[in-house]
Amino acid sequence: MSDKPNADELDSLFSKSPAPRKDPFGSIGVNPATASMIAATEAVAKPPQVAPRSFMSTPAPTAPLLSAPEVTQEFKPPTSETALMTDASEDIILGEVISDQPIERFRGSQNFVHRIGIVAAVGKAVRTHYVDGMGSFYAIPGVTDVKLGAPTLRVCIPIVMYTTDHLGKVVSDTVSIRYLQLVKRAYDEFISANAGRVLDQCDYLVTCSDEKRQNLAFQNVGPSAWRKSPEFEAYVTSLYKARWPAVGRAVARTLTAQEFLAAMGEPGPSDPELDKQWGPRGDFNLDEFIRKGKD
Repeated sequence: MSDKPNADELDSLFSKSPAPRKDPFGSIGVNPATASMIAATEAVAKPPQVAPRSFMSTPAPTAPLLSAPEVTQEFKPPTSETALMTDASEDIILGEVISDQPIERFRGSQNFVHRIGIVAAVGKAVRTHYVDGMGSFYAIPGVTDVKLGAPTLRVCIPIVMYTTDHLGKVVSDTVSIRYLQLVKRAYDEFISANAGRVLDQCDYLVTCSDEKRQNLAFQNVGPSAWRKSPEFEAYVTSLYKARWPAVGRAVARTLTAQEFLAAMGEPGPSDPELDKQWGPRGDFNLDEFIRKGKD
């Protein structure tokens, strides 16, 4: 006789339902008050059930976005005729800082939000060198790069700068025309971030993380506020047309090959006209050269 259960016995075993568990408190005769205290203790000891967080539903932003203040300022062109004059003459308030250039470079400040707009979709790409004591000057292919290496490529963009508080809120209809200078990498990043937008029809909030290096960050905040008034738009456009042609000399100096070589200590070919102005090549005076370049 076999000890193994047959098929009918197996079916009988698996078809039986397990016996219901008895109340543990009733089986050992625990006092109801004690049972209530134990149950309350267990409830406190158990950690609260917290629904799992969904990290996909609220992803963290890649960069903090600034709150763009609403522009409520009404823009009106000035009535003074001198407001449209170029670098030959302009009205000033005694005590204000005066630039020796008709158009200034935009420089961001830390802990301050600037608001700018691009005036025209036409900029200027410049290739320059910088030498201590000489400042910035334009590259001369085949001459300056031999001595100094490849020049730095920068892109200058015409902008209108609003008068704002430190949060970027426009507080006056006074604006100024400036040029925004970006190295090639920063320029490429700016164009990529604003792909598909008409750049000269938008305003941007600008922050600066390093004033010395001018590390700037831009945030597009929609249509240009200065373009909402046709009269003010015409005023800003006239300022741009008057001042933008001077951006070339505001960015860097222009040297001839002979002037550059002389500054580097190499006479180069003799030129009677330059000899009259600067003296014989062997007697070249760098301090005099720099001084005359600033005049």
